[in-house]
Amino acid sequence: MGNQSPKPSARPTRTTYQKIIFIIAFGILLLEAAVLLTSTVWESIAPQCVAPILDKRGDLLGVAAATGLLLSLLLAWNPGGLPKFAALSSGVLGFAAAAYNLDLVGADDLPVG
Repeated sequence: MGNQSPKPSARPTRTTYQKIIFIIAFGILLLEAAVLLTSTVWESIAPQCVAPILDKRGDLLGVAAATGLLLSLLLAWNPGGLPKFAALSSGVLGFAAAAYNLDLVGADDLPVG
């Protein structure tokens, strides 16, 4: 009994550096999403140089959703509370991007396959 090696943990540990990097990445992602989602409110007072970016907000929300999904998949190696939040935020961002793009295209113009 004394010679048995300890069992490896089912959840690999993350260093403090890795945890900080994930928190910063999600913070930037949520800031981008908040700016894009609220841009319809402040769009009229935005400078002219921002107009090309705001024209592509649906695409940028799609990129934010994909990035959130990628981060949540990376966190899935160590499941816990944060991966659940990551998957939820990715779903919300994906829904926001889809809803915005549906508004642009219109439900009658969507190809059904």
